[in-house]
This record gives sequence, C-alpha cells and structure tokens, in this order.
Amino acid sequence: YYGKVEEQLLNGRKSKVWIPEET
Repeated sequence: YYGKVEEQLLNGRKSKVWIPEET
C-alpha cells in the first residue's frame, strides 16, 4: 500500500488522516 496515515488534532479530537503519495 502506498501512502501513510498521520494523526492530526481536529476540533480537539485525534483523527487519522490518510495522506496518499504519488508514485
């Protein structure tokens, strides 16, 4: 699988954001 998952603070909540990587 390409890309990575990063945890960011959104509205005071931990949300997993999927950041796709171009190959």
